[in-house]
Amino acid sequence: MTLDEKWHSLFPSEAKGPKLKKLEDNLMSLIKKQGEYNNSINELSKEKSKLMKEIVKKMEVVGAEEEDNKRNKRMQNIQNSLNDINNQIEKMQEELEETLPQQIEDANIKLIIESINCCYERMTDNNEMIKDINEWVTAIRNELKEKIITKQEKESENASIYAYMHDMMGPDLMEIFDLDGPDIIARLGSNNKV
Repeated sequence: MTLDEKWHSLFPSEAKGPKLKKLEDNLMSLIKKQGEYNNSINELSKEKSKLMKEIVKKMEVVGAEEEDNKRNKRMQNIQNSLNDINNQIEKMQEELEETLPQQIEDANIKLIIESINCCYERMTDNNEMIKDINEWVTAIRNELKEKIITKQEKESENASIYAYMHDMMGPDLMEIFDLDGPDIIARLGSNNKV
């Protein structure tokens, strides 16, 4: 999972909870361990190769008994080192072939399950928010419809009032009111003249 870009797009760092982060860290440490073992085996194999070349060299050299003793002692040290290297390589290869793959698979499955749980939690939260937003939108739509109806009624009422006033006072007087409506009404009201 942790090597999949899609997973990382679903779970950027800030979106990972403590449980998911812990499972991810566990899986990554196992993968890192696997890489370290492979590197160690390569390094030990190189060391083993050097020691084998040294054994071949020592076997070709023939000398005095004293030199043979030193050579035998060195050969024994090399053999001990080779045994240690072989044991280390064997142990790491066994872990690489038997233990680590199962541990990685188990850790990956746990991470997949927790990822699915987290996704469903987020989708549930999103659904709740979508429901709340839909309710809000419906209420606003209803309010908007009511406001539009009220606006249309007021526009119709204004048109009726204006038409009535136009019929009652005539077009010439209405034109004067249209141009200076509030001022004329104020002046007429202060003179008490109609």
